[in-house]
Amino acid sequence: MDKDEAFVGPTPAKLAHDVAQLRGNLDGIVDELEHRRRAALDWRYQLQKNPVAFAIAGGAVALLIVAAIFNRVPRGHVRGPSLAGRLLASLGSTAIGIAGRLIAARVVPAQWSPSTKRI
Repeated sequence: MDKDEAFVGPTPAKLAHDVAQLRGNLDGIVDELEHRRRAALDWRYQLQKNPVAFAIAGGAVALLIVAAIFNRVPRGHVRGPSLAGRLLASLGSTAIGIAGRLIAARVVPAQWSPSTKRI
């Protein structure tokens, strides 16, 4: 290639237009992600959207508090938690697990997988 031959490629105006278009696309994507983040972390919105999950989570917390109280009450010579305490603790942890799965199922779409959403 001689020095007299000039490289023919995109003009600076075309490159500036392409960059502006890419920035516009990125702005839309960032706005959508910000909206989804706010919706996922807004507990009032989640309460309106998933009242059953919040009721289950509230019941699980109440059961854990009751289980903790049962475990703290002195029982004389008996060692370890009572049967009622063990049952309440088991029910509480199960309810929290179920509530977590219900909330996760609402927040994360079913078709989402880590390999499909990479940018």
